Amino acid sequence: MAACLAESLVACRGHDPRDQLTRYLAWRREGHLSSKGRCFDIGGATTRALDAFARTGEPHRTSDGLDGGNGSLMRLAPVALAWWDDLPAAIAHAALQSRTTHAHPAAVDACRVMAVLLVQALQGASKDAILASPRAAFADDLTPLHPDVRATAEGACLGWERDAVRSGGYAPDSLAAACWCFARTERFEACVLEAANLGHDADTTAAIAGMLAGAHYGERAIPQAWRFLLWGHDWLAWHAEALCARGAAAWSVPGKPCPPLPDPARSGEQTQHVVDGMVLGGKTLVDAVKKAWAQGLAQASPEDEGPLWVDPDLPVWGNIDPDEVR
Repeated sequence: MAACLAESLVACRGHDPRDQLTRYLAWRREGHLSSKGRCFDIGGATTRALDAFARTGEPHRTSDGLDGGNGSLMRLAPVALAWWDDLPAAIAHAALQSRTTHAHPAAVDACRVMAVLLVQALQGASKDAILASPRAAFADDLTPLHPDVRATAEGACLGWERDAVRSGGYAPDSLAAACWCFARTERFEACVLEAANLGHDADTTAAIAGMLAGAHYGERAIPQAWRFLLWGHDWLAWHAEALCARGAAAWSVPGKPCPPLPDPARSGEQTQHVVDGMVLGGKTLVDAVKKAWAQGLAQASPEDEGPLWVDPDLPVWGNIDPDEVR
């Protein structure tokens, strides 16, 4: 859904709730932008919101009291990238994107607080300044934060012991857990692993902690092995760049067309891209690039398994058996 949100913001040059929900519906029904070619995990609040939108065409719902989950929080990063230089706009759009599926005040306010954290991180603030920023941002807000969110905005979670951290599906809990992991670690990888190892809704907690850690430490801090195995890396990177260029380049990357996504329907195969001149793979990929070796454009270990070092300007396409990828 984060990819759908990013795609919608770029395509519409801003917030369009109907367009966002239309793309979410395509993800649910057809696997749009899914690495597996299908929707393989969806929460109850999102399901109810998409069902209602399909029936009525109304993009904003009134909270049913059951939509305080973390579904809108986990997809928030594209909003912060788009309005990284305009904090009030980032806060407002964080709330708007949440209300398409999660209108509960706890979910909306968790998104607003995370928008503040992300914008401060993207602007290069120190970790202490990032974690302190929500208190100042909402000090004079006319609408008080939901109590469960306000505690995290005021830093209550930073002094918790491990047993006090809750990492279930409730948005304020996920926000607090992400901040706790970010505060107690010093590297992107350590933050994400700390979040994943909390258990419960581990993948979502890690995604939320990861967006904050990524905004602070930067893309280069993400382990290369993780980036190499990320489906659609080049598509995602292009959209991130387009989002950050909202003002200067009108939601685009001049002179650089959006790269295509790999086809998830090709079972057992993956389009491989080059990052920092490295391609990762096993014997199948070795066979795919042996012509490049013959031309002297690549050097590789005599072993069957990578990594392979290639000219970063050389397009490399390979079919990779997932069992061979390391």
